Amino acid sequence: MRFTKKGTMPTNTTTNASNYDATSLEAAQSNLATLQSQLPARPALTPKQRQALATVGDKNLAFVSQSVEICVTNPEILPRAIDVAETTAKADAHANLLRLEARIEQTLEAVRDARIQIGNELYAVCLTVYELTGRPLLGAGMKTGRSTLERRFKKPKATSPETPTPEPAT
Repeated sequence: MRFTKKGTMPTNTTTNASNYDATSLEAAQSNLATLQSQLPARPALTPKQRQALATVGDKNLAFVSQSVEICVTNPEILPRAIDVAETTAKADAHANLLRLEARIEQTLEAVRDARIQIGNELYAVCLTVYELTGRPLLGAGMKTGRSTLERRFKKPKATSPETPTPEPAT
C-alpha cells in the first residue's frame, strides 16, 4: 500500500475504532448534557459583546488576585457599594471556572485528536479502495463505483475568458 496524498501517511499507532462505538459516545453525550445542566444559565454573548467586556486573563490575573486580597484584609477602605463577600465569591467562581475550562479544553483536544487520527486512518483505507476500483479486471460494477469516487478528485474545468473578437480594420 502506498500513501502519497498529504495527510494520509500512516502514523505510529492505529486507533481502535471500537473504543468509539455508538454506546460509548452516547454515554459521553449524556455526561456532557449532565455537565451543561449543572452549570447556571448565562445569557449567550455575541462576539461583539465578548470583545467589549474586560476579561481576567493571564496578564491581569495576579492584579485581580491581589486586589481581592486587599478587599478581604482591608474592607474599611472600600466604598459601601463593594460587597467583599460577593467579590470573593466571584473570585472563587472565576478560579473554579478556569479549572473547569482547562479540563474541558483537554477533553476537547483529546476528542479532536481521536477524530483526526481515525479520520486519517479511514481516509487512507478509502484511498486504497479508490485505487483498487481503477483496476480493469474488476468488472462493470466497479466502473460505476469508480466514477462516483472520482468526483472527489476531479478539478473544475478552468473557464478561460472569452477571447475578444478583433474588430475589422476600416
